[in-house]
Amino acid sequence: MPAETHAALAFDSFPGTLEQPLWSDHSGLQLATLTTRPLLAAPLESPEALLIGAREVDSSGDGLRHDFAIRPGAQWGDGSPVRAADYAEALLRAAASSTATGYWLRHVEEVTVQDDLLRVRLSAPDFSFPHLTTLPAVAPHRGGDGAGSYRITASTTRTISLARQAHADGDVPDRLVLRRIKDPVLGLKAYAEGRVDMTSDTAFPFHRLADFAGDPAFGVRQLGIIVVLGFEGRLARPDGRAERVAIQQAMATDALAQLLPAPLLPRPDFMPDNDFRRSYEKAAQRKQVPVRRAVRPGQGSAYRIAYDTYYPNREIAAVVAHLLHDAGIPAVLVPDRYENRTVGTDLRINLFRGLHPDRLGVYRGMTFLEELRSHRTLDEYVNTLRRFDAAPTTPRSVEEACRELTSILARDALCVPLAEVPGVFLSRMTRPLGEWA
Repeated sequence: MPAETHAALAFDSFPGTLEQPLWSDHSGLQLATLTTRPLLAAPLESPEALLIGAREVDSSGDGLRHDFAIRPGAQWGDGSPVRAADYAEALLRAAASSTATGYWLRHVEEVTVQDDLLRVRLSAPDFSFPHLTTLPAVAPHRGGDGAGSYRITASTTRTISLARQAHADGDVPDRLVLRRIKDPVLGLKAYAEGRVDMTSDTAFPFHRLADFAGDPAFGVRQLGIIVVLGFEGRLARPDGRAERVAIQQAMATDALAQLLPAPLLPRPDFMPDNDFRRSYEKAAQRKQVPVRRAVRPGQGSAYRIAYDTYYPNREIAAVVAHLLHDAGIPAVLVPDRYENRTVGTDLRINLFRGLHPDRLGVYRGMTFLEELRSHRTLDEYVNTLRRFDAAPTTPRSVEEACRELTSILARDALCVPLAEVPGVFLSRMTRPLGEWA
């Protein structure tokens, strides 16, 4: 009998819960690639979805009907088959939830099952609906069993243990241990010492890029993370416009791209450019920029910049304070977990990914919806997304939607995009686990 195979993966964070339907942050989505079997999954290098739980998808010409033929062979942990009815149950449960997933599924009107066929009828056209089935909440689950390649067997605050399911496809390890390693430098050290077989893909220190860029194990996930500087407190009020403009001008400098610990190519039309190849070439030539301690000015005379405590938020916040200081604008750094928001602040560093993997995924990010704080503007923005979803997708329609959404953000969003950070990782495995995250 062959010996069991094992692998260890580094995650920079764990989801706040092991309840699969509630996974929405990046760590939850990474875990979902191991433990769930969605109808469709988002690939790394293409906007087209991969068929996972479905073997075929058929959508009507009016965007109101979507049929999914379920692929046979998937099993629950007890060996019973995963059926179309299991996908229907998960979809209806997600659509009825008071979550972001429930919001995007709000047009689900009827879900029916006949043998291995799942049919979904919508009350309004949505040609992007199949992409929504990539979300963890829409994948079948029974307690801790998500019918994926692995099931969770144990967990602590620092590790999650998983065992391979009998029906798992491909040459994958029998057991996995996910290790929570928040500091990316420690993650690289663990990889070099053989303690992990794959590093996290969200927090790679770019000043170390030259050390690893030529390594055959080096990989890139080009679906990036958008970093924004959000205005809060008095800066979010209408009378704060002049101050916002001054801060935006302080950020509009080539020095930002040289100082940030991630590739950045600023563009004049609000959204950052994601020419990753050119960004890497520049990043590999940089040296680590020492983090300056922001001078703490007198009470009430400085902008407070709140940042979450994981990499690279602190480093980005320090660069922002550096540029504001050079522009004669005093600022002080204040650590504050984003989920808590316990600190009254003027500026906040925020990182997010798009909600689902389509050509407008970044524009669907909840941060942008948060930053459009007038109802009129938010309605205009969401209606543009709805109009795009209610018509067949063409290169021209994508270009027009991006132009309209960017224009709305540039005019009314209470934030300044700073960078798009691609995920970079090292993996000893021929096929990196979680590759459709």
